[in-house]
Amino acid sequence: MMKTTWVLVTDSSKARILATENPKESLLELEVLDHPQSRQHAQTLTTDLPGKAMDSSGKGRHAMGNTTEPKRQEAIVFAREIASKLNRSGDSKDYDQLILFAPPAFLGILRDQLSNNTVKKIIHDDHKNLVQHTIEDIKAHLPFPLRPVPA
Repeated sequence: MMKTTWVLVTDSSKARILATENPKESLLELEVLDHPQSRQHAQTLTTDLPGKAMDSSGKGRHAMGNTTEPKRQEAIVFAREIASKLNRSGDSKDYDQLILFAPPAFLGILRDQLSNNTVKKIIHDDHKNLVQHTIEDIKAHLPFPLRPVPA
């Protein structure tokens, strides 16, 4: 029985999910997820941030509210969306193995959102941003031979 391998190439604003049963032969793009908010300038993302208040002792101003940078917050939102898709699809046995390609910071954010079941399906990950690359270029970065997922 052939194992289905999903390949996720992503950055903080776009994700491509590709699938294969034989990576040496074919790689099919299944879905593209887009998160344009991650491409916005920080200033645009901060227009609704909490205001500033004077310190009670009058020694300065400080921001009120949460301290997560807006661009990082958008990356977390997108990582949750991707992880939700991967977690559901893995639980439904749509794929057996998973390969991840993402820039280092986003790969860490994404891994934090994945379920334990999904993490167990990861056979390879790499800190590369291949989201704009062609399918042939992505195929050239796949690890060969693919190792089997432990039972």
